Amino acid sequence: MKNKTMLFGLPLIMFLLIVVNLSNVYAGKNNSVTIVLVEQPDIVDPCEATRSNVGKIIKQNVIETLVEINPADGSIKPRLATSWKQIDDLTWQFELRKNVEFHDGESFNAKTAIKAILQIRIRISFS
Repeated sequence: MKNKTMLFGLPLIMFLLIVVNLSNVYAGKNNSVTIVLVEQPDIVDPCEATRSNVGKIIKQNVIETLVEINPADGSIKPRLATSWKQIDDLTWQFELRKNVEFHDGESFNAKTAIKAILQIRIRISFS
């Protein structure tokens, strides 16, 4: 029971820490966000991040995906992709969210999405 309480309380604690830090940012007091975890992440690679509960927290707060699988019903929800359609057996077309930037100021667009997908394919082929 203690572990279930801890797992339930962790997202709440993280949310409160982020809200407090963000309120300081908007007030002009600080420009950083501190995330406190119960343990060190074993890996922060986007492809492998969901192996643990800590990895899931890292992925949900640091890495943005095109879509997300709803764990309640298995449906696919939009994230960076606002819509998508299957063109043929091997081709999907995604409409990408507008006005999104990476932490370094680079714009998110089709070119950067393709770059990320290719990086994932390279990692998978060498695993």
